[in-house]
Amino acid sequence: MTRDKREDYIYSRAYELAASGLHLEPITIIAALIKEGYPEAAEILDSPLIRNDLRQVCARNWPGVNPERPAGAIGAPAPRKPPSNGFT
Repeated sequence: MTRDKREDYIYSRAYELAASGLHLEPITIIAALIKEGYPEAAEILDSPLIRNDLRQVCARNWPGVNPERPAGAIGAPAPRKPPSNGFT
């Protein structure tokens, strides 16, 4: 496989892994690619724009994420219930 084809594969595989719902951060995607035999993945995906994009894809596909909730709200504390006065 030529260098360009390997890079293209790494990009597409990274987005495939991000969409799988198994990853929350690009670092685990890179680790998976390295484990699959693509050690150059760390260098190829070393761009803030690519990592932020992968992070957004991960956030949209992470199990339990409410699709109506913005991705930036992930990890934010849940709203608290008002205190009960004992009569409800």
